[in-house]
Amino acid sequence: MEATRLDPFNKPNRSIEHLIDIDVTMTVQSAVERSPFLRPSNPRLIKKAQQSQITKTQERKSSLLGAYTNLCNVTMGAGIVGMPYAIKEAGLVPGTVMIIICAFLTDYSLRQLISVGKVADVNSYETLMEASFGRPGFIFLSVNMFLLSLGSMIAYLIIIKDTLPVLLQVAPDDEDTKRMIMFISSLFIILPLSMQRDISDLEKTSKFNVILNTIMVSLVAGFSPIKESVSASGGIMQLLSDEKILDISTFFIGFGVCSFAFVCQDSSFIIAGSMSKPTKFRWKKVTQGAMLTCVILELTMGVSGYLAYQKNAVGNILNNMNTHHWSGVASRSILCATMFFAYPINLYIGRHACMVLFFKGVSAHEGDDARVLARRDRRIILTLVLYISSLLPAIFLEKTGNVLAATGAIGGSSLAYIGPGASFLAVWGHLFLDLVRSRWHDPSRRCYGFPRKDGQQNETAIEANEETSIGDVFFWFALGMPIWCSVARIGEKQLAAHFEREMLISPGIIKPRRVSVNPIRTGTPMVHTQLIPPSKLIPGGSLETSSLLDPNSATIYGSSQDNPQDKEMQPMDRIDSFTSVEVKIEMDKTVPTIMEFWVAIGYIILGLVAMIFGLGSIIVQH
Repeated sequence: MEATRLDPFNKPNRSIEHLIDIDVTMTVQSAVERSPFLRPSNPRLIKKAQQSQITKTQERKSSLLGAYTNLCNVTMGAGIVGMPYAIKEAGLVPGTVMIIICAFLTDYSLRQLISVGKVADVNSYETLMEASFGRPGFIFLSVNMFLLSLGSMIAYLIIIKDTLPVLLQVAPDDEDTKRMIMFISSLFIILPLSMQRDISDLEKTSKFNVILNTIMVSLVAGFSPIKESVSASGGIMQLLSDEKILDISTFFIGFGVCSFAFVCQDSSFIIAGSMSKPTKFRWKKVTQGAMLTCVILELTMGVSGYLAYQKNAVGNILNNMNTHHWSGVASRSILCATMFFAYPINLYIGRHACMVLFFKGVSAHEGDDARVLARRDRRIILTLVLYISSLLPAIFLEKTGNVLAATGAIGGSSLAYIGPGASFLAVWGHLFLDLVRSRWHDPSRRCYGFPRKDGQQNETAIEANEETSIGDVFFWFALGMPIWCSVARIGEKQLAAHFEREMLISPGIIKPRRVSVNPIRTGTPMVHTQLIPPSKLIPGGSLETSSLLDPNSATIYGSSQDNPQDKEMQPMDRIDSFTSVEVKIEMDKTVPTIMEFWVAIGYIILGLVAMIFGLGSIIVQH
């Protein structure tokens, strides 16, 4: 009776594969009834037809190496040729440290995003922000994802416009010919590559791109006039002594370029979900390997390019190299090839952002690109619109450095720093608020925004503690606690509403157990179950869901504690019950430490400062 009340149709939920099987079978049967000549001669034909229907919407998966090269490809892109310009703006020592720190912050945030996404039970960056901050968070993230992708595509086309005509011996002042070469080359090379549906289809080009970037960095480091330039400056020690330790007026321009070069958080869920065996352990190997590769290549490019050309370094360092020497010609040729191969993967991310913003339905909202873009007309139209949107600005813009800095200041800061920090603080908001209450106890009204517990009367609390110390009040506001507590409270409420919606949407048989709101409020780690044992199934295939929906239920099936050795190897991506019968288990059951909360707050502050000062520096400089 309880199952009947929960399911008005009194029918068990079925997976999409089962529905497709029924549809294909009915189609074959109706064809047989219409004409005996259509009767299949072999029963295997029916099975083949069923499998073909299913595989049309299944995403092709990437290997561990493919995910690594895709992450390297989307991380480096055009930013690698802007590293000398970033060091010029930030300074040699600060710029070098900046590149290393950006790589470390990127690696940490990539893994933290997936871990927090598991806690919130989401499978994309934008739905993580929606679970944390509602619809405004979803739009904020999706718009910045689109802006960063569009800025990247514009920068790639500008670099092609600057580089390819030089190889074809076009006069430097012949702008019309340059634009025509850029248009024709992108039309016949970039556009066909961008029409692919799945990101795994770009796996081979990404592998090739990593090799080309390595060769290009080696050419710049090996054939740039580093010795001559450093000797003309009086040696390396004299060069360091002549530089300012930190020039705030230009540092954040370089930081914007560096953020642009390393930002790849917008593709974290996409690449992680494209892995054939998506586990936390394998994703860690991918991120660490990719960031190590990127920091070595970009640091080598940045330092060698800056030492060779110093204050004359431009946004595209290859424009500084000798156009008549074979190394300059080879470097430009490789750069053009890398831009052709890096553009499609960024268009894929921009297309994903457009899909979740403008298309309706669960598949689009959840970011299931393979299913939504299985329709060829949708994929072609979106790809053409994005291609034209990047082509038109690239025709008229000239300076790559400004595009990299502005895009990094806005989109890079939002995606790489503000988004990961804010989502972590929101998803673990209940624990953060408990830590705040344990530290500040029950202060008086002078601590504005103090998180009172539900039902607690402010007047009673104030009367009980009128003597709040001046030090507590000072640190409360100096640390910005009213802001962080507000973010945590919003996240606590939005996450509770998110889980309630999810339980109402999918209370069915195959759906992994949704933890009720009560454990989230009390700090109990979220746990997903494996398939429910047969003893929990009632006749007819329906699920006895009363125990699953009971907030006080302590029954947990298939906990990863059953096999501690496999804890790090549990599935990482969210597998929806309507597309697969595979079951995911929550991996990260550790409660966040105080330091992790301060790191998240530091990410938010860093993103806000980088955005404000980055845009301000660009405006002042021009």
